[in-house]
Amino acid sequence: MSDLYTVEVVIPIPLSQTFDYMVSKLEFENIKKGSRVIVSFGHKKLYTAIVVKKFINKQYDFNLKDIEFIVDDSPCLSTEQIDLFKWISEYYLCPIGKVYETALPKIFLVKSETIIKLSNEKNNLETSDQAKLILNDIKNSVEITLKDIIKIYGKESIKLIDELIEKNKILLSEEVFDYYKPIIKSYLKINKTRDPYNLAKTPLQKKIIDLFFLENQTEISKSRVKNILNISDSAIKSLIRSNALVEFKKNILRSQDIDKKTDKKIELSKDQKTAYKRIEKEIKKEKVILFHGVTSSGKTEIYVECIKNQLNQGKSVLFLVPEIALTTQLVNRLNSFFDKELIVYHSSVNPQTRLEIWKKIISKDDPYLILGARSAVFLPIRNNGLIIVDEEHENSYKQTQKSPYYNSRDIAVYLSKIHGCSVLLGSATPSLESFYNAKIGKYSLVNLRRRFGGFDPPKFNF
Repeated sequence: MSDLYTVEVVIPIPLSQTFDYMVSKLEFENIKKGSRVIVSFGHKKLYTAIVVKKFINKQYDFNLKDIEFIVDDSPCLSTEQIDLFKWISEYYLCPIGKVYETALPKIFLVKSETIIKLSNEKNNLETSDQAKLILNDIKNSVEITLKDIIKIYGKESIKLIDELIEKNKILLSEEVFDYYKPIIKSYLKINKTRDPYNLAKTPLQKKIIDLFFLENQTEISKSRVKNILNISDSAIKSLIRSNALVEFKKNILRSQDIDKKTDKKIELSKDQKTAYKRIEKEIKKEKVILFHGVTSSGKTEIYVECIKNQLNQGKSVLFLVPEIALTTQLVNRLNSFFDKELIVYHSSVNPQTRLEIWKKIISKDDPYLILGARSAVFLPIRNNGLIIVDEEHENSYKQTQKSPYYNSRDIAVYLSKIHGCSVLLGSATPSLESFYNAKIGKYSLVNLRRRFGGFDPPKFNF
């Protein structure tokens, strides 16, 4: 008797349970925990699902469906995220599928669309006038979905579609669409098997070859060559035809265009140095630290020193802020201190860029400084050394509009336990719960009571 290979998956729709599907032995060996697969669910509908467990010879008293196919060669979720999402589901009493739907970039979740096609069978069965209108639209369209028909004719069109199916006028099929659109650019490189200068016949062609040596680049984008030299395609095409240059396509990640202005130095005051030393001591113990610093005491400068320390150790840092607007303010400030890549992630970032950020973070062990609003807590950060939650008391960290109703600050605290790192909760006016946790010794408390520069706080007379 051969072995039975199955996987447990989460389908990112509002469902409380997970589902098991059969796989072949080869698929079982190739599927990784945290990778995406396409599964059939419900009435022939296809969905993206995330593999959370693998089984050999698990017993079932019902028949299982097979997966349709594997999407990823490598995981798109870390084991830490799978644990985190399970905790969020249990702690906030939210369906596990809804947690995944909220946490993952929408463009990540490949879904099928119901495509309407004309039947090959010819018949003379009469249809209603309204059904004829729909049939005419289908005939005149290259491709039309059920969603398109409902949008044009309303929900009542479902009955008309059923009529056309019954009379064998049309067929429905499910097709999977990947909504991620990579940016493909044309690049040029010098053909190393030839002497490019011998093949360059005109002064303009020689200028193109010169550009590679002047810029000390092995490859340059075609658009950049054209812009720098202010030329058309013809000169470049001549060099390609003569084999002096080789043209190739390249998948380009969407840049966040963040200017680098590094090497700014920080001089901490005596009070700041004392607070920083205490914080670093607690970070080594992987503690939750409540950093209570009065307004204008210089908390950001201490954050910067803590971030530097982690990045120098090859560890990533997640820096959460309560409002998307604050990320813009902090970007330039933080960039003046770090030569490591700064990544900005929140709901206003282009969906295509968010997906690329997600894939980039999970595929590399490089240390990153990630700045974001509450949704950044879901990112697949590897080798996490520190989580900073600035203005930890702010209500903006709470998701109150739709399920799951969560608090990113509390998720950050739990995430720090999973990663075995410290979390720094900063505030001039700490929340009651954080202050209480510090009072009973659950959190470490570090105070910074004086303003930077020794300025007195404003006085009020009543």
